Amino acid sequence: MTQRPKAWRPSEERQTEMDEYLWDRETMRVYCDCSVSYPLKSFGIAVAVVFDGSVTVRSRKKYDTTGHLLPTHGELQALQYAIEQTSAMLRDTLNLPTRVVVYSDVNHIEHILHGGDIVTFADSARRVAAARTSFANKWSTVDLNICYLPPEEQRHNPYYAAAHNAARKEASIRKR
Repeated sequence: MTQRPKAWRPSEERQTEMDEYLWDRETMRVYCDCSVSYPLKSFGIAVAVVFDGSVTVRSRKKYDTTGHLLPTHGELQALQYAIEQTSAMLRDTLNLPTRVVVYSDVNHIEHILHGGDIVTFADSARRVAAARTSFANKWSTVDLNICYLPPEEQRHNPYYAAAHNAARKEASIRKR
């Protein structure tokens, strides 16, 4: 077995940080991603939920209903899916977190969610807002945040990679 060059491996600090994320009992981290399949006219959306020593990856295929296969539209669907899946998973969690952070790799996600791109993504943004409201109603003691995951945080992050790979796999699968 060949090892990767040292420059490709995470630093000890980064490995420690990823382990701390895994065993954190206060903050549930949810990494979401989407992948576009132009030939299949669909998105693969996926989430990786990291909390209290476990990682759960869930994915699904969403067919485009807008007539446009815009990656940002798919990312908004992945955010909605992430919030819904997190809410469902909290029902089975013995140790309830104090906060949930959903990470998106779209650098202007907060701008879109706060009405910054009203025309193009309005319906998807409204569905994300509805999912957030439903989450807040069910889990009033849990603080839900949506944050941008910059490239330096994506690097050497196995949880983000799990969501990314699951979305790519889902996007490539033909109709079931």
